[in-house]
Amino acid sequence: MRWILSPTLLVVFLLAGCSKVHDVKTITLKPGETNIFEVDAPKRDQKVRVVVTSAEPISVAIALTKDIGGQEVTSVSDLKTTLELKKGVKQETIEVTIPAKEKYTVIVSDALKSTDVTVKIDSF
Repeated sequence: MRWILSPTLLVVFLLAGCSKVHDVKTITLKPGETNIFEVDAPKRDQKVRVVVTSAEPISVAIALTKDIGGQEVTSVSDLKTTLELKKGVKQETIEVTIPAKEKYTVIVSDALKSTDVTVKIDSF
């Protein structure tokens, strides 16, 4: 018996195990507040794009969850280790590579005025 793999099935097999991420959240960030978004670990190394938009300047960081540990984070400035950190931004696009099997966290903080913040996380 001979098996023939159709192109459609080949794509399905190749994509099995890929954990694509697409998440959009809008929050209201007040002065002194920190918002943390945890994302599940990818099965393989994964490139991620985080786009942050705000009317007022804020700070945004991406860190591996294990690097935060039990540390209380009241600002991105509290983080000792990050994959990327941007301060005083209104619109920012950050691209990082997340290691396989590592949860990661997107943190927004440091608003001087209450502002709506949109955080968009996509793998590519």
